[in-house]
Amino acid sequence: SMNNIIFIGASSEIAKESIKIFHKNNYNVYSITSKRGEHISKNVLYVEDYLDELDKISNFISGIEKPFVLFFNGYLKENRPINKNPTSSEIQKTYIYNFKIPYEITQILIKKSLNVEKFIYISSLAVEKLRYKNYIYGYTKNILEKKIQKLGIDYLILRFGMVRTTMSAGHQGFGLALNKNKAAELIFNNIRKKGIIYPNIPTKLIGLFLKIFPVKLINRLRL
Repeated sequence: SMNNIIFIGASSEIAKESIKIFHKNNYNVYSITSKRGEHISKNVLYVEDYLDELDKISNFISGIEKPFVLFFNGYLKENRPINKNPTSSEIQKTYIYNFKIPYEITQILIKKSLNVEKFIYISSLAVEKLRYKNYIYGYTKNILEKKIQKLGIDYLILRFGMVRTTMSAGHQGFGLALNKNKAAELIFNNIRKKGIIYPNIPTKLIGLFLKIFPVKLINRLRL
């Protein structure tokens, strides 16, 4: 394979770390971002609004042979009951960033039958059980997972627990939070896999715990 990789939402902290690793390992790295002026990689497409510029995005991608397409678009503004109930505009953005942007881009790439090697999505343990702490975030990631599985494409969904970034500041993270370098390494190491996976054993165990235990208990433990 050509080892072409496209990062969408490329200015996210985990994406930036991942870009370094893929670059070091001789991938041709392309990025799409809405944050101007951040020198991310040589081949960058800047967009004002992902959903308004789907054609621009698909044209950019159409020039790249058999790429892995990695979605880093994420938005988290909830941490109940500690400090954060989202506003209605934040709720809307949660839906747009976590679900709508990755889904619509995936759709248009399929529609234009571009030769994508694999679609890769960064998801979350929050999908295992919708809990008071961040149920809108979990819900939007959940819709994305469900819809992607119905598209008949080659996909990889990586369910991460908490990664220490500005976005997750103030969250507990089970005491097993990953730093962003480690998260990026796990993305690199799992890139050839398919389906829905947990990037490492501790995350898998927490996923299992969330699946099995009643939501009341999980809320009380503030996980």
